Amino acid sequence: HQAAKSGHRWVPLLCLTMGLRRMEAVQLLTSDIRKAGGIAYISVNEISDPGAEKSIKTDSSAREIPIPEAILKLGFLDFAASVSARGQTYLFIDDANDTTKRYADELGKWFSRVCDSVGITSRSKVLHSLRHTFCDLLDEAEIDARIQIAITGHADKTMRGKYGNKVSLKRKYKAMLVLDYGFDIEASARLMEATTS
Repeated sequence: HQAAKSGHRWVPLLCLTMGLRRMEAVQLLTSDIRKAGGIAYISVNEISDPGAEKSIKTDSSAREIPIPEAILKLGFLDFAASVSARGQTYLFIDDANDTTKRYADELGKWFSRVCDSVGITSRSKVLHSLRHTFCDLLDEAEIDARIQIAITGHADKTMRGKYGNKVSLKRKYKAMLVLDYGFDIEASARLMEATTS
């Protein structure tokens, strides 16, 4: 399954560099990869194409997240365009052969095996841990709390959040430019590829 193998490469990187939840990444459609004002971004939403299944955790989970330069340099937009050109609905799932939940479960088990293979044996180190790592990076970079919420899709329980907390795509893009991931993203991508071959 070509799409599934691509998911093994990209999903962990998207969770780690953009704070996507596992299911948010797995259920991405080709139509969710977009561009506005010169900024490439992923739209997390529950708008489904015919025949596709999608959901989001909460209303606040719906958001637009700029795609980091490091991910763009790895050829993510070209990958997404090639999947779309094949007429596929999902970005990482072979439409007729899988479901989002089944693939998400498979991906989680695979990621645990990858961790084991490189000596990471803690049971708390699961695919969802990558989202927590991303949230920590936002904290360490001292990104404004409103922008953090807009990027991660956490619920904003402040008074301002109750009356609107719209953060522009441009502000989110600028905030993410300062993040220091502290590791070689290209090397991580090669590791993901090596474990699917």
